[in-house]
Amino acid sequence: MSPDTNLNPIESAELQKAQEYIADPKNIISLVAGSMCVDGRYGTEQTPGMTGRTGTDLGDASTLLSLSEEHNLGLTPEQCLNLAIEVAVTLHEKFYMHTGKHGNASKLDCGHEFFQTIPENSAKYIITSDNAQLLMNLGLQKAQTDKRIVNIDLEHHDHEESGLIINHGVNRTFRHSNNGQQFFIYDAEKDLEYMKLFVAKLNEIGMQKGILKTPVNEEEFIQRHNEQRDATVEILVTGKGKPVFETNADVDIPKILR
Repeated sequence: MSPDTNLNPIESAELQKAQEYIADPKNIISLVAGSMCVDGRYGTEQTPGMTGRTGTDLGDASTLLSLSEEHNLGLTPEQCLNLAIEVAVTLHEKFYMHTGKHGNASKLDCGHEFFQTIPENSAKYIITSDNAQLLMNLGLQKAQTDKRIVNIDLEHHDHEESGLIINHGVNRTFRHSNNGQQFFIYDAEKDLEYMKLFVAKLNEIGMQKGILKTPVNEEEFIQRHNEQRDATVEILVTGKGKPVFETNADVDIPKILR
């Protein structure tokens, strides 16, 4: 499972840079429970080893909100957020999101969420921009008081990623930055695995509480998540002419597969 997007040609220098990065033992780490964004601005020791997913746990609330709008599930942005928080806390103890290097917890510096608030992007993300903005604001507000929410202030301010690395490993992954280098890191198989767990727990909690009238379809949730993921990859990666690489961190010495 990989982002379905138009890939840019890879220059030999770019390929060599990515290959050296993924083969460096210092950049290879064990996968652990939890979600972090694909963002390359995380510091070397900020949540290392968590599954790289677009939008972190807040992205799941966006996906649920999008499906609610399309299928008239009647869920408000706050209900989507509350359900996503409960599911994430059940599955990996905390609900993760991120700001950026601003020292300001009232600013959400996550492109995946921010791009959804722009009206021109509504068709790409299949979500109403006003609802996306409300969801983002609610996430920031709740992060101030809800100790279950971990809102990480990213160490690096600027996007200086050399490309997107799609990792197909299920036991190991890569640091998102090290020694002045940044890469977007997406853990494809672990993301899919988590989404299946998320939908199962979402339906269990949502139906028990009477918030969901009918179960959310797993296939539809994964497809919508992937559509929103691909929209962000198009804006932040391929749209900026950055290369996309594929590899598997589980092998002894990872190599670029594409």
